[in-house]
Amino acid sequence: MPEAQQVSQAFPLEGWSLESTSREDIIRALDDAPKIYSKAYTQIARISSSVVVKYGSEVHLWEARTMAYVAKMPREESSTTYIVMEYVQGDLVSDVWPGLSSERRLSIHQQIYEMIRELQHTKLAVPGPISGGVSNGTYFTDYGAGPFLSREELEEWFNERLLVCQEFGLVKATQPSFTGQFQELVICHFDLHTQNMILDGRGNVWLID
Repeated sequence: MPEAQQVSQAFPLEGWSLESTSREDIIRALDDAPKIYSKAYTQIARISSSVVVKYGSEVHLWEARTMAYVAKMPREESSTTYIVMEYVQGDLVSDVWPGLSSERRLSIHQQIYEMIRELQHTKLAVPGPISGGVSNGTYFTDYGAGPFLSREELEEWFNERLLVCQEFGLVKATQPSFTGQFQELVICHFDLHTQNMILDGRGNVWLID
């Protein structure tokens, strides 16, 4: 069987123009698309050789909005979130790290450093996810927090959490408050580890998730 025909059968939307593909076509294609990640309420399916879709009830629109803000590519809101992304051919850094030379490791460190520095040079007017809404992630509750309209509101929320922790003896009573600590609001990844880094065949590192 010709290689092009094999690829077409493996990926239901191979050869389709993403710009002219409807949301309904993408959702229907997910049933036949090979899954490259499936865990709990989050799945990633490869609908073509160059496009993947991340979807599920635990996939949040703020993730797409943040990527859209960074990549300047707008996304469409929906009740169940579907994030259509470029497929990156490569290996997880966590899988290949033990076999990399010191030069390759240094290159990865340098690339990640430049990515983080670029994100932190992007200043935001208000705290929270891109386009507003509830804040989610490691430093907030399971139900999120906010939305916060100012840096002062964010500091006040953390100060209230600090008082609770002090009351239960989880931190020292002398622990300083958060007032005045958030001088700059920048974009943060919040889940930065080697399983969220892809190393492509040209030695370029890609941050995901």
